[in-house]
Amino acid sequence: MTDTCIVLAGGLGTRLREVVQELPKVMAPINGRPFLEYQIEFLYQQGIRNVMLATGYKHEVINHHFSPENIQNLKPLFREINIQFSHETEPLGTGGAVLKALENIHQPVFLLNGDSFFDIKLETLVRKKEETNARIVLALRRVDDVSRYGAVEINPEGQIIRFVEKGDNKGPGLINGGVYLFDAEWFKGRAPSNVFSLEKEILADVKENDYLAAVVFDNYFIDIGVPEHYKLAQYEFKNRQ
Repeated sequence: MTDTCIVLAGGLGTRLREVVQELPKVMAPINGRPFLEYQIEFLYQQGIRNVMLATGYKHEVINHHFSPENIQNLKPLFREINIQFSHETEPLGTGGAVLKALENIHQPVFLLNGDSFFDIKLETLVRKKEETNARIVLALRRVDDVSRYGAVEINPEGQIIRFVEKGDNKGPGLINGGVYLFDAEWFKGRAPSNVFSLEKEILADVKENDYLAAVVFDNYFIDIGVPEHYKLAQYEFKNRQ
């Protein structure tokens, strides 16, 4: 299993501004700790030892918090992780941010959305990739209402056949849980430019012979991107600990 993960940490957090100001979204405090700490801790517990933070907005806040000097103030586990930074000086889109972070990565790599927490076993994605030879494996989550997220449709073999835009579907279904495993070199060869959307120009455009697979989970999931869910995370994370 690969021990490397990219975390998309460049989000503006526009919808959170009323409750979290002057911070990148991944640094929004949950019970006194940045959300990003919980994500890195989750990765560490599953054997990830190399974490690439793809930063953008307010990157200096993230850089300082995880700097060699300040990391001494965090839990000891953070000293065992090689945390690196890939900073975009201008908006590159989610795909462009991943592409930049991959400059010195050549093996299969995990990818994590910086504003959601999905408590799954990463090795499950590895097994799925080995079984199917898929280029990308996504972790999907069952929810009661897909309208806020957009939906994902799969066939009985677990192959993704269609992505549905936000608002086009309502009711129960599957959503993208924001955890991926993919081939780094394949991604570089597939990238259409330096500025592009991962969702619209890589995922939604995958051809039949590229095989995009998925694993469906019912595990704990939360997206802190809106104030009501951010406030809910304060309560839920305290109970989980």
